[in-house]
Amino acid sequence: MDSAQLPALIVLKKNQVLLTITSKDFGFITEDKVADIYDILFGLKIKINLMQNAAISFSCCIDHSPEKIEQLIKTLHEDYKITYHEGLELLTVRHNKNGLLEELAKGKTILLEQRSLQTTQLLMQQPSTSDVA
Repeated sequence: MDSAQLPALIVLKKNQVLLTITSKDFGFITEDKVADIYDILFGLKIKINLMQNAAISFSCCIDHSPEKIEQLIKTLHEDYKITYHEGLELLTVRHNKNGLLEELAKGKTILLEQRSLQTTQLLMQQPSTSDVA
């Protein structure tokens, strides 16, 4: 079946957290550092729902679990600076059709976006009540 004929598939994961990990010494996040971060995430049974690696940072979207996040920060704090945003939604749309993605993301702030040929993922934040007119 041609992908143009396939129905749109939508997955919305609520209660997500975006963690950004940067090296305290402003060094690059190289393969060995990413491997160390993965080992720690695996040891804490933290599943990554979306990730993005840049030269000086590693960002990942995970389910909100305060105890696991606290332990992760405690483990990484010696070598890394960790920032995070809570209360996010991860929207995954495969086979986007006729502005569906735009409609689902309408009015939300996009913190992270990844696109491939058939799939788009948006990490979104609802507007705060102070932002609503």
